[in-house]
Amino acid sequence: RSLRRQRLDGVLVAPGRAACLDLDVCAPPVGDTSYHVVLALVVVVVDYRQCINDSGGGGGRHAVLAACEWQCECDRVVALGAHAVRVARIVLAKFWDGAADFRMGASDFEDTSAARVAAGAVAQADLEAFQARQAISDAQVRLEQARAVPDPTVSVGVRHIWDNEVALVFGGSVPLQRYDRNQGAIDRARADGVAAQADQNALRLEREREIARLQVQLLARANEARRIAEETQPQAERAVVLVREGFARGGFTYNDVMSAHAALLQAKARRVAVLQTFHNDRARLDRLTGAHADLLGLETQP
Repeated sequence: RSLRRQRLDGVLVAPGRAACLDLDVCAPPVGDTSYHVVLALVVVVVDYRQCINDSGGGGGRHAVLAACEWQCECDRVVALGAHAVRVARIVLAKFWDGAADFRMGASDFEDTSAARVAAGAVAQADLEAFQARQAISDAQVRLEQARAVPDPTVSVGVRHIWDNEVALVFGGSVPLQRYDRNQGAIDRARADGVAAQADQNALRLEREREIARLQVQLLARANEARRIAEETQPQAERAVVLVREGFARGGFTYNDVMSAHAALLQAKARRVAVLQTFHNDRARLDRLTGAHADLLGLETQP
């Protein structure tokens, strides 16, 4: 509040420089809020700059109102971002039926060491379904082959004749199966096994290509995030410092200050977006390789 009062007093004393509001005061750390907060702050800066331009470029009452509106909008965006973080924690905690009061530091989000770890093979769980189909096909082949074997029939009976005469009768039959050897059913069962094997090979090749693509993409995202943190962001921060110093000497306008701060926020937002994509790709890679398959049998005790 004191900072805002100081800025508003500055408007009345020096209208030409009143629009220089410190963006670092309203911009929260990236690790404590969501990616949408940073993007929204960039939009707020652009809208504020446009509002100042619409006021005629001067200070006075219009600059005061624009500064107040910008401050309120900035506070609203930060509050929405904090609410989004709380909702995300609750949704994430539901996966293990735990509490939503856990904390994750910024170091976990910025960790890109997984890009240097070689990916494993295709998850065995994805291939077991095709292996079960092959086992069923093999069993069906044996069943159809057993049905192709002819079943001989033997009969024994007693025959009564006139005058109380009795005869014992023996009989038997063996099917020739000249035109019915059940070959069609056997071939169909074998074809089902071949199809299951082909589907398994196709899935393995598809997953291996996806794993290789994600491995390369992880490395590219990690390098991009590192370049932004080591090159782009420090240059943007230095530009903000230089522009603010030049503004204090009267060499730059407040639009230049807003542009420098907007470029800095855009660099931070880009880094957050790259890290978000990195972790999404990492989760996809862990799913394809079955990195956490050992946790499937665990149960949470109340």
